[in-house]
Amino acid sequence: MEFKEIKNIINILNETDLIEIDVTFGKERVFIKKDNVVKQVLKSTKAPKKEEMSKKELIEIKSQNVGNIILLNKTGEPIVKKGQSIKEGEVLAYIESVGLKAEVKSPVNGIISDVLLADGDLADYGKILFLIEKA
Repeated sequence: MEFKEIKNIINILNETDLIEIDVTFGKERVFIKKDNVVKQVLKSTKAPKKEEMSKKELIEIKSQNVGNIILLNKTGEPIVKKGQSIKEGEVLAYIESVGLKAEVKSPVNGIISDVLLADGDLADYGKILFLIEKA
């Protein structure tokens, strides 16, 4: 299989709602899957109804570091959950990189509207981690 063919398969994946493609040409096989985070963001970015738009002010909490996100406490329970009320300065998660943990804190009082990553996922700089409905 040539690079052009693989590039065409990637373009098909990017231009459609497909999540993964598995193609076999003779003895060669290509399996390409979109990142799990992309699926979660696509699900959570549905256009809100007009009534919801006027009532809700959603704040995006973005990663200020690069590393793996920690969403669970030492007992394995989520630090925060969707629908939970939070206060300004409250720790929502941690970003772990080279053995160091950086806190992700809420800049506002509000309610967790969405958690966009799963525990252990890679949190790149600027990636949206949480959506918070401002109180």
